Amino acid sequence: MFGPAPADEAIAVCEEIATLVAPSAVSVAWTHNALAVVHAMKGEFDTAEEFLREANATLDEVGSLTSRVSHHGAIVRMLAGRPELAEVLLREGVERLTEVADSGLMATTTAMLAQAVYAQGRVSEADELCQATAATVAPDDILTQAIWRSVRAKVLAGDGRCDEALAHSHDAIALLEATDLLSHRADAMLDRAEVLRACSGREESHGAVHKALRLYECKGNVAAARERDRCWPVHEGGISPPPGDIGPAVGATVCAWNGLSQPRPEEPGEWPARSPISSASRSTPPAS
Repeated sequence: MFGPAPADEAIAVCEEIATLVAPSAVSVAWTHNALAVVHAMKGEFDTAEEFLREANATLDEVGSLTSRVSHHGAIVRMLAGRPELAEVLLREGVERLTEVADSGLMATTTAMLAQAVYAQGRVSEADELCQATAATVAPDDILTQAIWRSVRAKVLAGDGRCDEALAHSHDAIALLEATDLLSHRADAMLDRAEVLRACSGREESHGAVHKALRLYECKGNVAAARERDRCWPVHEGGISPPPGDIGPAVGATVCAWNGLSQPRPEEPGEWPARSPISSASRSTPPAS
């Protein structure tokens, strides 16, 4: 679900796998969790929520720890631009993980919680979560290591500690660069753009933005490109993509995804309505 296969292709593969593993309800549930995330990437949140319900029902029945710590559910809500709902799931996960000895899962959960909290503008709290993650994460847990570094880089940049911020951001990107985790690489690159804009000015951030949006385009991650709401360099400056592996059509393509020219997809009816506070508190790139 996070690899190089475009979203539509990933859905087809997951559906085929679900058929192959049909005799195992748990294996089907795992596949449905993956399908939930990929459908969310496409902005199909009702479908994503249905897959999550089916997966959780099965995993609850067998007492799986995974059903009690809903990373997949949190990812779906972050893709929908609902970090406050992702926070609820992740805090429940943290509480449940205190009952078991799984520091690896706890570290990933607190790193994701730092993302959700930062997205709501609670910067100091996000920083505390990053430091808690750094103290417990395994050295070889590349993804979690990258997530907390990217969030902390933005915190440090906001405090004017640019040398540290740039170092953390560089390390996060370096950790992910050799992987095929396209969406995570794009997330880290957009975080890098925010750091660069705070520390070096808008022009320095343009290349990072275009690289991130290109990665989202390759994955077909329409929701992330739109909900990140970071297409500002293309719109504010009429910037052309830099030369190299990023094609000239990237800006126009992903800015159409960004939500500036397309309506937000419908959310599942059982989700609470957006509050003015939660939508207004979403973090925005600092002015250069």
